[in-house]
Amino acid sequence: MLIQRRLLLAAVSGMSTWPLSYVVESLGPILGDADNAVVYTLIGGVFGALVLAPLVDANSLRRRRVIWLIVGAIFIYALTVELAVRNYGPLNLDYDFAVVASGVLGALLVGLLVKLTVPVRMSGKRWAYLSVAGLCGGFLFSLAYDSSEELIVSIGYIAWQVSVCLALNWGRAGDA
Repeated sequence: MLIQRRLLLAAVSGMSTWPLSYVVESLGPILGDADNAVVYTLIGGVFGALVLAPLVDANSLRRRRVIWLIVGAIFIYALTVELAVRNYGPLNLDYDFAVVASGVLGALLVGLLVKLTVPVRMSGKRWAYLSVAGLCGGFLFSLAYDSSEELIVSIGYIAWQVSVCLALNWGRAGDA
């Protein structure tokens, strides 16, 4: 798959956060306190399906690897969002710094998940790309997250997801 298509899927995945948040918010009375967990589970699942799953080549283990990528993406989203919201617990980081740190941590964890699951060769340069992508995406997310509008917040998700997708796919064989 061409890198342009992968980046488009990442943008669609990031943009899906707005309707997902809206739907879950409308189910608030039913979900109660679990509404945030449901949103982050859905966002992580869509990210895993649209951004990470296309990295897996067709083979006999494809279904299993795709499931691991989706479950891993859900776990990474839940972990990094929880760390950011809690300002990294006892570290009591500044909120914006915690969000940027979660962006970097999330990008590196996604790289590790892809390395272990797909598998993809991860050079030092690719880890550096992921770190910068997480930093930039986390920074843009911290700017967007201050908005009360879910549509604006989705810009932060788009920035992070597209930058991580770009870092994972930059220079891959078969991309023209």
